[in-house]
Amino acid sequence: MFFGMGKKEIVISSPVSGKVKPVSSLKDKTFSADILGPGIAVAPEGDFVEAPADGKLEQMFETGHAFGMTTAGGVELLVHVGL
Repeated sequence: MFFGMGKKEIVISSPVSGKVKPVSSLKDKTFSADILGPGIAVAPEGDFVEAPADGKLEQMFETGHAFGMTTAGGVELLVHVGL
């Protein structure tokens, strides 16, 4: 198989408005070391959070600080608010 053949591209939007920063800039090592997978950090400029892609809400944390979802293409995402 040729390199990259068979890969699908999906569009993931920012769940909040704000300035995008590398996840490596976070103090929390679980996120900055990509232990939960690759990601980004956003310094929010508002208080509205939305799903970053079309898909299914799989889990909403009781505290309301995070939710997990699966995109229509099967990609699992975690949106975590506040670090």
